[in-house]
Amino acid sequence: MDIQPPPEAPWMGGAWERLVGTVKRAFNKSVGRRKLHYTEFLTIITEIEAIVNTRPLTACSANVEDIPLRPIDFLQKSLKYALPASDHEEIDDPTFDPQLIQSVTQAKHALESSEQIAQKFWERWHMEYLTALREVQRSRLKQHRHARPREPTVGEIVLIEQENIPRGSWCYGKIVELVKSTDEQVRSLKILLPNGHI
Repeated sequence: MDIQPPPEAPWMGGAWERLVGTVKRAFNKSVGRRKLHYTEFLTIITEIEAIVNTRPLTACSANVEDIPLRPIDFLQKSLKYALPASDHEEIDDPTFDPQLIQSVTQAKHALESSEQIAQKFWERWHMEYLTALREVQRSRLKQHRHARPREPTVGEIVLIEQENIPRGSWCYGKIVELVKSTDEQVRSLKILLPNGHI
């Protein structure tokens, strides 16, 4: 199936063009001027494909145990994707030019390198992707410049970013209480997790 906008209608397909643009920018920022060997490039692109295909497409339901629809669900239902965590320091050598892998040490180094590029890509892309989603949502709400930002509401389903857990393993939660500060602004939330804890 070939999905392309007609040449006379370049404004069509803006959503996927925007997504492609965020992926390209994040990839370029992640790799920088580094020269990638063909197999390393394929590995990184495959990891990026997994990251992009596990993003949520639909809004979450009121049930915290329901998982939102993702592109990967059209191919394999409930697939979880996460890279194994690397214990090594960041390898960020712009002059790195990988040769053919001939030893276990070189293989480990290549794996660590591709994991780090995928992690950099994730950090960069998910911020750009979330920004793009926020812009679309704002245009739908048509708020003027001085409108107060929308506050979370009780019953909403949220994705919980967890620092020490691989990105593909973050869980969803349901907002059960808004905690306001002394100035009556919502500063934190109480969230019901799938395991029943708050």
